[in-house]
Amino acid sequence: SEMCIRDRPRTEQTAPVQPAVKTVYDADRTLRVLDGETVREMTLADYLVGVTAAEMPASFAEEALKAQAVAARTYTLYKLTTGSNHGDTADICTDSTCCQAYIAMEQARANWGAQADAYEKKVRDAVTSTDGDAILYGGIPILAVFHSSSAGLISGNGRTGAGLSSCAPMHFSIQTMEYHVPNLYPQRENSPTIR
Repeated sequence: SEMCIRDRPRTEQTAPVQPAVKTVYDADRTLRVLDGETVREMTLADYLVGVTAAEMPASFAEEALKAQAVAARTYTLYKLTTGSNHGDTADICTDSTCCQAYIAMEQARANWGAQADAYEKKVRDAVTSTDGDAILYGGIPILAVFHSSSAGLISGNGRTGAGLSSCAPMHFSIQTMEYHVPNLYPQRENSPTIR
């Protein structure tokens, strides 16, 4: 299905095409993940659990975690479809300044302490309940960029430099209410908020 910020009249240019990504369930797809200097093979399911746990506090609402899992899956499929930053070495990495934040479950559980069992289940449920769901435009995964903090201002995609102008261009800025939620799993100080 097609998704965009606003509906556009259907033309030959916006007509649906065959999806570039066939529905493949997360556990059936193996990724080569660059983790520091080591390339690890893991299923898309395991990778998405680590990304969801790293990108959003597990204390957040179940639906928010599901939305994060879909955004992370879509971003990963986009990278697989358009080509990795890592050539033939890896499909994606664990560096939040390059791809997406990622935390190994052992480390997440250590960070969660007494809530580890409940939080792990919550994150895994968010990933498995959205298995196979991705956001497509014209049958192709979108570049699902996201951020946790906007410093009170966001711009439309015409200003992000993220290559999103194939969707209806937006040229505006919006004041936002900034909720101060700590990123519990930072990988680097001063990392960019938009990937």
